Amino acid sequence: MIPSLARATLFAGLATVAVSAFAATEKAPLPADLAPALAKARPGSTVVAAKQCALGSGTVDAVGMLLRTGAGPASLGLHLATKSADGWKIVPVSSSVSYARGGDGDILADWRSAQGADYEILCTTLPNKDAEILPKGNGLFIAPFSKRTPKEWRHLCFPASQVYNNWSCISAPEDGQPPRSSFVQLYAD
Repeated sequence: MIPSLARATLFAGLATVAVSAFAATEKAPLPADLAPALAKARPGSTVVAAKQCALGSGTVDAVGMLLRTGAGPASLGLHLATKSADGWKIVPVSSSVSYARGGDGDILADWRSAQGADYEILCTTLPNKDAEILPKGNGLFIAPFSKRTPKEWRHLCFPASQVYNNWSCISAPEDGQPPRSSFVQLYAD
């Protein structure tokens, strides 16, 4: 998925933090001020993967996370943390994705069987032009996002398959609304 050099620098600049009711791992470092909010919102969770990203035009500080909230495959879930003046807000991200070319009822299915192994989240501009996501794949922007969205607009992209180059991305729309689905690529290979 991601070349080893990129994998080594994927979480550069983030601090690894552990809080009593919450476990961050070396592979999934978090901003120091997010750990207490996560411990309160999702006690006992373990971060399997995380990626910090300034969504949209850079105005929404966010962290995309794959969390393990218990034992067994069903315990894996995607979450988005967004920062405001009031602190961090943590919300689940649906693992069910649909768009004009189809859908997937559970983009985490491959990782549930592997307990989240090798899950890596991307922060990118123009997902349809990102070499990791496969330019000219089967991806589509979701309204209100379009190819006319400024090229510096940032998206958090969650892999949707261990086998195929499938992705589900979220970003912050220009109208100031909360982050939502921005780009989906399924059936790319």
